[in-house]
Amino acid sequence: MINSMQGGEWTFLISFLGSAQQIRPANHRAIMQKIKKCYKCKKNIPLTGFNKNKARKDSLQSSCKPCQRQTSKKYYNSNRKRCIDIIGINRRRRALENYIEIITKYLNVPCVDCKKIYHPASMVFDHKVGSVKNIYRNEGVNYLIRAGYSKEVIKEEIEKCDVRCQNCHYLKTSKDFKHWSEISFLINDYSSIIKKLYKKHWNFFDFDTFKIQKGEISEKFSSAMLERAHVEIEKKKEKIA
Repeated sequence: MINSMQGGEWTFLISFLGSAQQIRPANHRAIMQKIKKCYKCKKNIPLTGFNKNKARKDSLQSSCKPCQRQTSKKYYNSNRKRCIDIIGINRRRRALENYIEIITKYLNVPCVDCKKIYHPASMVFDHKVGSVKNIYRNEGVNYLIRAGYSKEVIKEEIEKCDVRCQNCHYLKTSKDFKHWSEISFLINDYSSIIKKLYKKHWNFFDFDTFKIQKGEISEKFSSAMLERAHVEIEKKKEKIA
């Protein structure tokens, strides 16, 4: 049939084949390289539709994300308890690895306030004033460690903090948030006097005298604190009356 074609027919065929080749985009090969066939659903899917798998030659899973999701869901439903146990074990492993790195890199320094070094369990990461937490308001860096978050997330949060001992942290928090503000100045005075009393009788050779003095001071400040507290409460009542 081809041998019997006339000159005009040959011209038309060559022209048609040439235009057909032009229809294919110039980057056709590049486009095809960005597509992979899922071995389950047999569909040609963009590479972004596959999860990573460094063990494979192309560093991608053999099945697409939807198919893999179905497979994982089916396996989980059939092995729910085992999956939950494995998740818990892996979370604990990450938590231990994170905590070991934290105590050997960040919590081996003196408290920023009292300049003393304590056991890691007595040291905390205290967020600096003005810093924005990426975690729950009442949670700290230790929550990220226990929950098994990535080292990158934990390090990012640590950079917003100072290292304090628990004692200095509680004192600073109490002042910053004005805990017991109505009687805070009396609490400070009482604490200072009791410290001096213990320092004076540190060996307790004269325990009876120490006990009497401590009782008298405590009773005096207790009365002063109660009186001050009642005055402040009455002021608040008057404001809403």
